[in-house]
Amino acid sequence: MGVRPEEFPKRLAPGSWEVLLRDLGAWGKTALAVLALSGLLCFAVESMGKESVFLPPLKPEQLERYRPPSPGEPLVFAVPNYVSLTPWNSGSWQDLGNLRVWSLRIRAPGALSLSFGFGKFRLPPGGSLLVRNPEQGILLGPFTDKDNSYHGQLWTPVLPGSSADLELRIPRDATNHVELELTSLNQGFRPLPQEVKTPSREPLLLGMTAVPGDCNVDVVCPEAGFWEQEIRSVGLLTVRGRAICSGTLLNNTSQDLSPYFLTANHCGIAPENAQSVVVYWNYQKSRCRGVQDGSLSQSTQGSFFRAGWSAQEGSDFTLLELATRPQPAFFPHWAGWDRRSLLPRGAVAIHHPQGAEKSISFDEDQLSLASASDGLGVGDPEIYLKVGAWDLGTTEPGSSGCGLWNMEHKLVGQLWGGTASCGFPQGSDYFGSLWASWEGGGTPSTRLREHLDPLGTNQETMEGRDWCVPPQVEFFVSPNPAALGEEVVFTSQVTSGVPPYRYSWDLNGDGLQDCDSPDCVFSYSYPFEGNVRLLVEDSQPCPAVVTGGMTVVDPEQGVRLVSPAEGDIVPSGSRFLVRWLAPRSAVRFKLLYSTDKGRRWRLLTDQATGSQYEWEVPIPAQNRTRSVFKIIGYDSQGNKVGSDRSEGFFSIGVIQLTTLKGGETLQSGEPYPISWITYQTIRPVQSVKILFSSNNKLTWQRLEKVTGNPGSIVVSIPPVNKKKPNCWLKVILLDSKGMPVGADTTEEPFTVLP
Repeated sequence: MGVRPEEFPKRLAPGSWEVLLRDLGAWGKTALAVLALSGLLCFAVESMGKESVFLPPLKPEQLERYRPPSPGEPLVFAVPNYVSLTPWNSGSWQDLGNLRVWSLRIRAPGALSLSFGFGKFRLPPGGSLLVRNPEQGILLGPFTDKDNSYHGQLWTPVLPGSSADLELRIPRDATNHVELELTSLNQGFRPLPQEVKTPSREPLLLGMTAVPGDCNVDVVCPEAGFWEQEIRSVGLLTVRGRAICSGTLLNNTSQDLSPYFLTANHCGIAPENAQSVVVYWNYQKSRCRGVQDGSLSQSTQGSFFRAGWSAQEGSDFTLLELATRPQPAFFPHWAGWDRRSLLPRGAVAIHHPQGAEKSISFDEDQLSLASASDGLGVGDPEIYLKVGAWDLGTTEPGSSGCGLWNMEHKLVGQLWGGTASCGFPQGSDYFGSLWASWEGGGTPSTRLREHLDPLGTNQETMEGRDWCVPPQVEFFVSPNPAALGEEVVFTSQVTSGVPPYRYSWDLNGDGLQDCDSPDCVFSYSYPFEGNVRLLVEDSQPCPAVVTGGMTVVDPEQGVRLVSPAEGDIVPSGSRFLVRWLAPRSAVRFKLLYSTDKGRRWRLLTDQATGSQYEWEVPIPAQNRTRSVFKIIGYDSQGNKVGSDRSEGFFSIGVIQLTTLKGGETLQSGEPYPISWITYQTIRPVQSVKILFSSNNKLTWQRLEKVTGNPGSIVVSIPPVNKKKPNCWLKVILLDSKGMPVGADTTEEPFTVLP
């Protein structure tokens, strides 16, 4: 971010947290409003067959031990807790007519919001997932097979409050076709504006509010009247349910309403986490300078990373393609752009300061280019447009990535950072220029050209366009599930729009067209569990896309194990639902498991029937990370029909680290919270020991030893004299005699800087 090193304090004095928060605005747009703490998570079993997840609240004294925010980071409002919760290892099941219903309760006393990242998400037709706040009656969903995506994940919008109930409803005969794993449970510690107005909710820390400065101009004020279209192109985005930025929906030369979304590269979006992006639309006040009454109810989930160019190398841009277009009811606008290297004679920025309702800022002076004297610390400051000072409004943390428009209503850049704020109106802001981003780093993944000009027109400017009124589309599949080689009939139903219509079916999830007629007949020559996608475009042209789940099974394939699967964490002492698929001739099954890569097998049962079995998981003396499962099916005469075993290893977990998963970069000498889940242990836990290695696990040193099993602890990262890229951390549970009863280590190495 555009802040000089001398503007940052060298250390945070005791009791100065309020001062730190007050000064954030002067530190720039991308400062963390509070520390991105790793969450402190514990796990409790309330009663047999019913499990609840509890997140203890963070305490002010824990946060005061942390460093000030670093430059080049987005505004953070929640802490991630890395978990592995599935319908097969947590929660409870019940039967409801032809449905099976799974539920899981989550409680986080003191949390201001919760959001959920499902690293695996695929529902069969007829299935639905609801996320509900039982205290306030707020509901997310239902999420159905229409929310299945090519990337196989689902990240929910933010749910205000400290409680959530998850409810999954599945047709009884489709239970084995569910893929659902909650991998990130995000605990809000910084209130979003929508939450601040609730009288009963208080910030976790004094002074930690999301109220923007009073010099900001609401987009519903008269000053913004001529920018109504551009305002509708701007969205508030969250990444991994914890970080906030602003961004803009952009048009392209084909004008096909591809949902390209431009934001800042320092917001931390990459190919591996782009699916976690949630964009909120029309989040703005109802009255100029009125109360904070904006709604977060309009959102799109998921995206694909298309291109990016970092501030260290270039213009700090990231271009996403959203997984779905914003709904027509959101009245979105695809903004126009200007890639010419001209200095605008005045400019406008539209953004979400502090992650609050949308604001607009005006500069009536000609912009300039940044230079080395600005001390930005970027690779090439001369490709950044400089707003010397705003004449009306400002920008704040949360504004990062917002668009900058010239007086011709064309976007010319996106916000990198700066020092402007209501308390420092003479501060400058810096925007990565669109003209530099156009050619970027010289490849399609580091430039805008191929994406915003797919037709190769070489045009230098592009007008914006509004969302058209698309046709209403549904399709029906019969049969579903289908057998291998069986003819499957796909029937579309299209209403409204302007005929004639163009049809494009993707029937196997490969992104290619398989059929171009209103109705299709297709036979699968291979097993398939995925989504069918139908694109219908009317004569305007205005497109509509609808998706739905499809399952094709091979009745002669034999026995197939569904769970436990590779990478699953099966809690020790729990009741885990083993699932499989099998031909009708298989009526009895033998189940075996091994905790040593399959060298020795233990019989679970040889009398299992149906397609599921509730396994009372053993309690080992330590994590068993090389476990495998085997199933053998027999017909009514006792003849073997088929067998299968897990393709990779799963874990029988006694303890699971939920923070410091690997890949992080930490500063030596600074405190860091470590948290873990303890499942059932072979003997009671009397103490916990934390070990650290800086030489790739060759040697270990003790960081802490605590009495009891608190589930979390703040440790001080040991000092190092040079960068250490192969650091590891281990948590060991000890019994009354000091003997280990469980241990877990970070999954990958992390880096410690001197």
